[in-house]
Amino acid sequence: MIRGEYDNPGEVVEPGFLSCITGNQDPARIRLDPFKRWPTRSRRMALAKWIASADNPMTARVMVNRLWHWHFGRGIVETPSDFGRLSGGPSHRELLDWLAVEFVRNKWSLKAMHRLMVTSSTYRQSSGKDDVRAREVDPGNRLLWRFNRRRLEAEAVRDAVLSVSGRLSGEMFGLPVFPPLPGGMEERVKYSKSKWATDLDERARKRS
Repeated sequence: MIRGEYDNPGEVVEPGFLSCITGNQDPARIRLDPFKRWPTRSRRMALAKWIASADNPMTARVMVNRLWHWHFGRGIVETPSDFGRLSGGPSHRELLDWLAVEFVRNKWSLKAMHRLMVTSSTYRQSSGKDDVRAREVDPGNRLLWRFNRRRLEAEAVRDAVLSVSGRLSGEMFGLPVFPPLPGGMEERVKYSKSKWATDLDERARKRS
């Protein structure tokens, strides 16, 4: 519709992808259901296949960069939500490309990618390493010559305390657990509609 006027139709526009995303290449065409039985579903499926295609240069790289950011505290591209011209680019371009290829080769398995990263020699480096020359050349550790210090999440702090004291339970799965609450909070819970039956046995010391 020209100018949004329903009685002033213009040229028919077929479904396609934004040219600003596909770059200088011809926008990929959406292969719709030839029988037009489910046009909406067909378009969504075509979009999903394009996003998850092995030929799509962005999806796998964005995903592995987010996983890297989670494990290392900083992505190969420091702005995981912005891969555009203002992102600054990757610090290790070949590494990002290789991880993306491995991600697709392993059928987009997040578990396999997590394992690959946490078993790498880079991840297993000490954060206490002190190399005077490296500190002069790369004070921000952009080249990953040591592991960056990171704050532990609340769940990891709890598990670490229980582990050091020898009281951490390795039991997995099972029913929900109601651990003891801090002073003052338990009183408030008592007067609410929720029932907090505190577990004081080994179940309360299960891993977070």
